[in-house]
Amino acid sequence: MFGRWARGLKTWLHTFDGSPDPPRVPPGSMPDTGFRFAPELFECRSEVQALLAEADILWLSHYSSVDPLHDLYGLEVCGIKEEETAERILELLQQRFPAWPHSRWYYKEYGRDIGWKVDIHREPHSRGSGGGRPW
Repeated sequence: MFGRWARGLKTWLHTFDGSPDPPRVPPGSMPDTGFRFAPELFECRSEVQALLAEADILWLSHYSSVDPLHDLYGLEVCGIKEEETAERILELLQQRFPAWPHSRWYYKEYGRDIGWKVDIHREPHSRGSGGGRPW
């Protein structure tokens, strides 16, 4: 086991030539993975949390999280306890973000944040979009 660790360390040192600075990668030499990061979505997330609180939809009582969707440029509200609350959240999000034409809501039966899920975004989703349940 120690030998594997030592070989990994030797590879790391060889990769970085022993210097503390990481190697420089020329622009355009990395493959495009399609990953996008939009830091302004964190501000939008805060606005949505305030909007939901104003509508008496409370965190941990009615939903579990509001997360950015960087790849689709949008937001998702997860772990919504009741279907009526999910419909209301979708209406609020559509009013707040009229330039984001793609939205959907559905029930998530597994994993983290079990319950209704609402998302709204600017870019089309690969599995279909539009109001209502996607599948």
